[in-house]
Amino acid sequence: MEESRFLDAAITAAEHLWMHAWDPNEKHLFRILRDGKLSESGKLRDYAYLSQSMLTLYDETGDELWLKRSQSLVDSMVEKFWDRQQGGFFSVTENDAADLIARHKDRFDESLPSGNSVAASSLSKLYRRTGQHIYARLADQLFQTFAAEIVQIPTSYGYTLKALQDHRDGSIGPLEFAGSGSVRVSVRAAGRSDNRIQTIVEVTLADGWHVQSNQPLADNLIATKISSVSEDWHLENATYPPADEAYLSFQTDPLSVWSGTVQIPVDFKAAGERDSALQLNLQLQACNDELCLLPENVQLELPVGLIKG
Repeated sequence: MEESRFLDAAITAAEHLWMHAWDPNEKHLFRILRDGKLSESGKLRDYAYLSQSMLTLYDETGDELWLKRSQSLVDSMVEKFWDRQQGGFFSVTENDAADLIARHKDRFDESLPSGNSVAASSLSKLYRRTGQHIYARLADQLFQTFAAEIVQIPTSYGYTLKALQDHRDGSIGPLEFAGSGSVRVSVRAAGRSDNRIQTIVEVTLADGWHVQSNQPLADNLIATKISSVSEDWHLENATYPPADEAYLSFQTDPLSVWSGTVQIPVDFKAAGERDSALQLNLQLQACNDELCLLPENVQLELPVGLIKG
């Protein structure tokens, strides 16, 4: 109930900002809304933080509206703040910098993450959720821009380093994306006893996409399988659902596949510390009627210590 209340409040706040502080025609964000009047153009931090918030709402709700809004903010952020000569984002637009001595770049992470570090995180997350390589290239350029300073004073780039790690290796948590954004994978607790935990691994595929079942019909096909990578938790049982039979345009033999949303109950047994995080790996290969992407291993982590028995 509490989590639902907080999520509803976040959605209400985000919707209010989008409807009243964002100009969809000019692709422009205002930072002050008072008595129904807008003033002062948004700075880099405003675009970066709001785009990150929209991505969080997309992750929590699965509603693509928030993903599209985050994309709109990031695209506008790149257009208004990106340094096309040296890389990285300026703190203000070119117009707002007309009366300034220099156009500053907000890059040091202090009590709050810098505008550039949050922007880098948003770019990386958008790439994983959309598969659009432009976001990955911009994130790469941003990290390269500040690489020398990061090496010299890493303590001033804490959130930037976290964003870089997630960009290179993927974030570790109960939700991850694969298949260039066509596959959404999550894990949640379904129950817990003294030395066992029951989970549900959910795989949601975009329209037109599928993965092989855990028992593909040919040896050269990649099975979708779950394994434990936790020393303290061993996989005891995975109940894979029945598969559908499908034919693709480039293959004459039938395939055993899953599409849409698939839920896989998975039971784990404690083999060590019972409050350590449960880490699992999902092997899969996303395909549509025209092509198959490279096989992937998606790692998820569930904070077991917060689950009540």
